[in-house]
Amino acid sequence: MPVTTEPLPTYFISHGGGPWPYMMAQSNGMYDRLAQSLRDMPRQLGAQPKAVLVISAHWEEREFTP
Repeated sequence: MPVTTEPLPTYFISHGGGPWPYMMAQSNGMYDRLAQSLRDMPRQLGAQPKAVLVISAHWEEREFTP
């Protein structure tokens, strides 16, 4: 019996230019659409995912890495 699956939505989320969630009062509404879209993700998914894949271009090293 073939197994069929439906792909889940794919989200590309920018972290913005700094710690914007902690500076909402100073942002003058600049990140309101982003914040609302993040709050709306559970409704868009419909069910809690069993896994989340995160890919980041950031990494940590003991020494400075230019």
